[in-house]
This record gives sequence, C-alpha cells and structure tokens, in this order.
Amino acid sequence: MPKVDHEQIEWLAGQVDAATTTLGDGSTAVAQTPSLAISAFGDIEGAQPCQSAYVAMAERGVAAAELMVEVLAFDSARLRQVSAAWRDTDNDAAVNLHVAAGPTLDVFSAHVHSGGGNTDDFIRGSQIDRLADAADSVSGPAVVNLDANVSLDPAERGDHDDWATAALGRFPGELGFEDAGNVGPTSQEGEGERIDYVFTSPGIETGEPEPVSGGPSDHDGQSVEIQRPWW
Repeated sequence: MPKVDHEQIEWLAGQVDAATTTLGDGSTAVAQTPSLAISAFGDIEGAQPCQSAYVAMAERGVAAAELMVEVLAFDSARLRQVSAAWRDTDNDAAVNLHVAAGPTLDVFSAHVHSGGGNTDDFIRGSQIDRLADAADSVSGPAVVNLDANVSLDPAERGDHDDWATAALGRFPGELGFEDAGNVGPTSQEGEGERIDYVFTSPGIETGEPEPVSGGPSDHDGQSVEIQRPWW
C-alpha cells in the first residue's frame, strides 16, 4: 500500500479553504465593474447593445466565480474524505497486523530464592514453577530471563536441587522454549556455575549470547539480541 502524507493533504485542503474564503460568494472573484451609462459607449445606434453585453459579461463573471467556489468547497471536502479513508485503512491494517503478531512481546524477569537445603529447593522450585506458569499463560511471543540459582547441567547440580531443576526444565521441555545459548559460568563473577538463563518462546530468533560484567553483582550478566516473529 502506498504511503500517504496526511499532513500534506491537510495542508492542501487548508489552502483550498483559504482560496474559497477569499472568493466569498463569488462576487469578489471579479473586479467590481463600474456602472456605465449608455452614453459611455458613444452616441451611436449600437450603444444600447454594447451596454447590455457589458452588463451580461459582468453577471456571467460572478456566476462563474460562484461555480468555482462550489468546486473548491467540494474539492476540500473530498480531500479530507480521502485522507480519512486512508487513515482508517491504515489503522485497520495496523490493528490486523498487531493482532496477527500477538498483542505484545511479554518479557519476564526473576531472581529466585537461593540456599542449599531441602526447604530452599522447595521454595526455589515453587517460584520457578510460578514463573513458568506465567510465561505459559500468554498467547503471544515471550522472553524469560532468570537468575535461577540452579543449573540445568547435571554435573553442576547440588544435593538438594531436584525440585528446582525440574521446574527449570519445564521451559525447554513442557513449554517448548529455546535456551538462548550457553555463555558459560555466570555465578561467582563468571567463575562458578551457569545458573542464569534466557529462554524464548517458539518463533523468536536469537543471536549469539555474550557475557556482560555484572558490576557489583556476584553474577555476570548476558546480552542476547532477539527478533520477534511478525505473524
């Protein structure tokens, strides 16, 4: 669909309005003709027809100007109607694309409970479960970034991580989310375990993740470029 410059159309309609106002009812479109007596056309037999023709010409000029005013008023209205129609079409198309693509890109971020005991595992797992339920409840594309305080790597799991790792595994498993990529260890300033994750719902494309300094945090961050689907 061609792009329409609505501001330019509105400006043009304004110029037409100004011209219409200048013309008034049409009488100002032609110079005020002086009233001429028959004698102004000479003391001849044809003076009367000449005066009649002169008056008729002035009246026709005003009539033509009145028609011009009508045409300009119609043009101004049509310009605004066309602009409004294009705006409505653009709005409808935008709404349809918006609905088709999903109303939003939902982004979830969480930092869950830490600790190494059974109770800690239960609390942490419950929190991750709630996060997974929330991500699963949206209909459009979604991104989850999470300090899970637990790893999906069996070699990095603690003695009491069963509940939390099961909950974390719901993202790539039950929900079908993609792990955006392994940036290596993220805890202990990048020297510990990989316990921070970015998950994306199906259809989202991701670039290669890059580690980012965590600054005052004891965890390193990660940067991931994403491209949401437009369907």
